[in-house]
Amino acid sequence: MLFPPGPKLSQTEQLQYLRRDPLRFFEQCHADFGAVFTLELGTFGNQEVETEANGKWVFITRPEDVETLFRAGPDIALAGTANKILFGSRTQQGGIIRLDGRPHMDIRRVYQPIFNGARMRAYTQPIMATIRRHARLWSRSRAFPFLPEMQRITIDVIAKTILGFDESELFDMLCSRLMCLENAAIQGSDRHMAERELSRITFEHIARRRHQDLSGREDVFSLLCQLTKPDGHPLSDRELHDELVTLLKAGFGTTSNALAWLFACILENPRVQERVQEEALAAVGTREPVNCRFDNMPYTEAVIQETLRLCPSVAGFTGVRYLSEAIRLGGYTIPAHTVVAVATHILHRNEKVYTDPLSFKPERFLGAKPSAWRWAPFGGGNRMCVGRAFANHEMKVVLATVFSDMAVTLDRPVGGSEVQGFFCSPKERGPYVQIRDRDHDA
Repeated sequence: MLFPPGPKLSQTEQLQYLRRDPLRFFEQCHADFGAVFTLELGTFGNQEVETEANGKWVFITRPEDVETLFRAGPDIALAGTANKILFGSRTQQGGIIRLDGRPHMDIRRVYQPIFNGARMRAYTQPIMATIRRHARLWSRSRAFPFLPEMQRITIDVIAKTILGFDESELFDMLCSRLMCLENAAIQGSDRHMAERELSRITFEHIARRRHQDLSGREDVFSLLCQLTKPDGHPLSDRELHDELVTLLKAGFGTTSNALAWLFACILENPRVQERVQEEALAAVGTREPVNCRFDNMPYTEAVIQETLRLCPSVAGFTGVRYLSEAIRLGGYTIPAHTVVAVATHILHRNEKVYTDPLSFKPERFLGAKPSAWRWAPFGGGNRMCVGRAFANHEMKVVLATVFSDMAVTLDRPVGGSEVQGFFCSPKERGPYVQIRDRDHDA
């Protein structure tokens, strides 16, 4: 069966190009082979994965093909199977991203009341408290890189709002292991050791907290412990572990990198910064956290959407699916056992989809909900990221709190992106910023 064209390179060479500079590799493949192309990626280097996959990965870049993929039945386009290949792990058997069919639907129903929009208000105060605690330690006299600060805040927020961790030695160990896994330079046995330690810490936390009185607690771990699956049973320790580790890994790198890109884009555009600051002061100002108004920040929300369009925090693709039977994409019949993914880096820069696509224009999202087929930073279809509401709320609260409390200026612009594992972050841990405290009485 004829596949879309692709580079005449070995699987090893293609994996090296994709890991070294995924955005440029996608751009070159798109220029050379068109809107749909094939890469030889095998099991993405995950040797422990057992699969019937044929080793070919087809990438799509047009909205009509994205719609076809995301509308395909969950028994035809399997996201869980694809994610097992992409994120092969020695410590996880499941987790929502690795499940297909009924098991995925069942756990997704468990998550829905936890991550719905109304519940976001319960997370606002701990997020704001975390931001302000870290911000007190930031230098007021010299410029410093913002990515590490966004990583620390994101880890802290996840540990407290997702796992329900209190300050402890175990909390410190959790944070250090997550930072270790974010470092692309850590590979091989060192990376596997960090994975095992993260797994051990999570199991230890479950054992210590599982049988405590968790009523009245709002962290995700406590809520998951109290909910039951459609069959009437609670989540097992293994299911809890796999879900928590999934949330930790998925929520850390994506959100921390997105926050760094957000500050870079805002600070590089004075007109944008002025409007974001106006909304931040209106939302926060001198109010107590419980009285802050994060539900009326349309321009900031548009800035977040435009940043996620133009500055991918993941390595240039989302929406990964494994085909159980052939489907038609881009004029080709893609056979079963093929992995298909959306090359969002190309889709989001398609001049037929976005006018002046390389310019940062939040206005393009004002008053209009992003199309599910044209904007896919959170994937799409029945596998849209379950934590997207939490991530968006966290980003909005971070922006509003920082710009309300502090005057932030750009010390030097970001000079492009670099790969950190599966994620893309600003170069040199940027942007580099200078801050001073805002005097609300002035």
